[in-house]
Amino acid sequence: MNKRSSITAWVLLLMFGLFGIANAAPIITFEASGQLFSTNPVFTNVETFDTFQTQPTWTWGGSFEVLSGSKGTAAKPWMDINGNYATVPSDTSNFNPNYATIAFNGVYNNFGLYWGSMDSYNTLTFYLGTTVVASFTGDNATIPNYQANGDQQNYKTNHYVNILNLPAFDNIKMTSTQYAFEVDNIAVGVPEPGTLLLLGVGLVGLAGLRTRSKKS
Repeated sequence: MNKRSSITAWVLLLMFGLFGIANAAPIITFEASGQLFSTNPVFTNVETFDTFQTQPTWTWGGSFEVLSGSKGTAAKPWMDINGNYATVPSDTSNFNPNYATIAFNGVYNNFGLYWGSMDSYNTLTFYLGTTVVASFTGDNATIPNYQANGDQQNYKTNHYVNILNLPAFDNIKMTSTQYAFEVDNIAVGVPEPGTLLLLGVGLVGLAGLRTRSKKS
């Protein structure tokens, strides 16, 4: 194998490796203490609902309500002592529709939210355009081996959830067939800088090969 072929093979392996990273199974991590915020990864955009909309470029749709306390149809997430949160659907919707949507201002791979009093009938669905790329229920987001039973004062059903390494998405749907799906600090992010750096190296390598090929 000559030098050019060797470099080409290395770049292709690198890019296939990155493709594999981008398309590996999503990873769900938890803040087991029930804390409100997550620190890994560092997200680029966060909606706290305290000055709704903190992210004015996100487009909301469907049925939801921003609250500061608990009421008959929604419970303020445990540990979320101060500030506002969102509940889906709103209590005036009569479940028509029974979901809320968010269209983001870009394409992302990482997602986080504080999920309050998780229920099995809460569903979080990720889309790229109109195509479903991933979906999770409250049962997927609880501490392992614990049921999403709507407990309002238990860290096992009230904690920050990171869903990392997702397929590319640009909008989500939060569905609840009963009252309610309570969320706070919704966050989105892109792959960590290290992965982007590797991709940059691969692209530079391809550009170098292309230039060298023209000269020869």
